[in-house]
Amino acid sequence: MTKLPQPSRSLPSAMLQAAGLLLLMALAGCVRAPAEQRLLEAMEALQSAIEAREVGSAVDYLAEDFTATGGLDREGARNLMRVMVLRHQRLGLSLGPIEVAMFDQRATLRFTAVATGGQGSLLPESARVWQVETAWREEDGDWRMISAQWQ
Repeated sequence: MTKLPQPSRSLPSAMLQAAGLLLLMALAGCVRAPAEQRLLEAMEALQSAIEAREVGSAVDYLAEDFTATGGLDREGARNLMRVMVLRHQRLGLSLGPIEVAMFDQRATLRFTAVATGGQGSLLPESARVWQVETAWREEDGDWRMISAQWQ
């Protein structure tokens, strides 16, 4: 007579371990990214919105109290972007290495920016290079630019 294998008594314990592992994996997915990573993602999304000519999306990354070079405020930045969208069919924005300094819920980013614009031809018709410093503040878990200075 052939003996059938006996079920393991550790099956419930293995199931508990597997369930625990799944729970840990699910919780790991809920952990927020580090502040610096989220800040750089916000900067990248702002850059993408500008290049896509999405003025409203770009302005969403500016704080209500935003200020910039020449006394530009949030509404002035919106108008400047509108002019650029009307003037150029294609916009490009390349950022050089970004230097990040974090301070609690605030941060500064320093970088070189190359902005290009044109009417869709292979080469841009205009280009400018700036040294830029931006200040950011975390508001309800989202990073918003509070100031920008360029030269």
